[in-house]
Amino acid sequence: MKKAIGAFVTGLMLSAAVAAIYQLYRRRTAELGQGLEQEKAAGVQSAAARRPRRERRSRSRDGLLDLNVCSLRELADLEGLDRETAGRVIENRPYRNKLDLVSRMVVPETAYVLFSHFVTVSDPNEPVKVAS
Repeated sequence: MKKAIGAFVTGLMLSAAVAAIYQLYRRRTAELGQGLEQEKAAGVQSAAARRPRRERRSRSRDGLLDLNVCSLRELADLEGLDRETAGRVIENRPYRNKLDLVSRMVVPETAYVLFSHFVTVSDPNEPVKVAS
């Protein structure tokens, strides 16, 4: 009986500790959100917001070009892609993986071999388009 009471009290203390940590977390995130709103109202931009949009989003952490968000110019700069093919890559977004370029016949396999090591694919924000 004493073990059961001890386990019950321990459980109550543990749940109280978790609840307190959660409240601190919620308060801290609310304070950060208010700070960002005040900065926006004052016209202060963060370092990430001052960078050009395509620079923030089109490169992964590894420095690879993201096929789902990069610009036409960035794609056309890749070896093996001309402006017309780069336009087809953009038209057929989003991609689930790099091999979608070849499997959907957007890019010839010979061109894919030349630039595949320089590109990556992020999670698509919209469903994949299916030909009808």
